[in-house]
Amino acid sequence: LAAGKYRFQALVRTRDVAELEGDEGKGAGLRIAGNARENKLLGTTDFTRLEFEFEVTEEARDVELIVELRCSKGEMGVRTDSLVLTRVE
Repeated sequence: LAAGKYRFQALVRTRDVAELEGDEGKGAGLRIAGNARENKLLGTTDFTRLEFEFEVTEEARDVELIVELRCSKGEMGVRTDSLVLTRVE
C-alpha cells in the first residue's frame, strides 16, 4: 500500500463466542499484522460491521489484513463480499 490512512471493514457474526482468559484481542475482530485491535464481538451476534483504521507512514509497505477469532469456544462467520479496504482522506 502507498502512504496514507486506510479503513479495513467486514460484516462479521458470532455464535456462542466466549473470551479466552488473558489474551489480547478477545473474540472476533479485524486488524493488520503487527497491530493490536480494539474491535471485538463476543457472545451471539447478527452480522455487524467491524472496522479497523490504520496508517501507512512509509512510501509503500506490504500490509497483511487479518480477520480473526480468539476464544475458548464459539464460531464466527464473515460475509466475504463485505471485505473492503478503502483509503481515508
